[in-house]
Amino acid sequence: MNVLSPRDDLWNSFEINSHIGALRDLNLDARGLPERARERDPRNLMAHSILARQYLIPNWQRAAEDAWRTVLDNRGAVVWTATLYDVDYKSYFLIAFDRDALRIYRMGQFTGPIKRHLGMAEFPLPHEIRFYEAVAGCPDTGVSPVSTVPWGNVKARTTTSIASGKCSCDSSIRRTTSRSHRPVAALAGDL
Repeated sequence: MNVLSPRDDLWNSFEINSHIGALRDLNLDARGLPERARERDPRNLMAHSILARQYLIPNWQRAAEDAWRTVLDNRGAVVWTATLYDVDYKSYFLIAFDRDALRIYRMGQFTGPIKRHLGMAEFPLPHEIRFYEAVAGCPDTGVSPVSTVPWGNVKARTTTSIASGKCSCDSSIRRTTSRSHRPVAALAGDL
């Protein structure tokens, strides 16, 4: 819900890179409520899901891994909002990471009509409970994802640069012919 609160005023927008601090504050502030919820009830999967995402952003590896493990071991999902530029750069998507697959939803599947400002989708108002439940890791099971990519269709390649001696990982999605498991790029016409 803190994504809807104002983070700066008109005059801050004239400061170079002021958005970086606003985004940092947004992400750091997003931990307080789920941490308290987890303290009150350690079985609160929604709190663990939010924390799995929020601990990963500042690279708090140990805390992030513990939260992710809790979510995935209990058949939950960690959900991120995303913009898929090669599909629709003016819309938001939800990408749910669970034990079995990566699932992609359109934001509008959990809300009423989407308001747009200068062509860009706006985040839903607080009364759009289904959306905020989905973002917190609990997407409505009655809502079918527009795409499902099973982890078996994702492969990671590790390459080593001879010059630097450093490793880098490159993940790619294998092409598949199954209708229910199409790669994201093939969805452009469906979304």
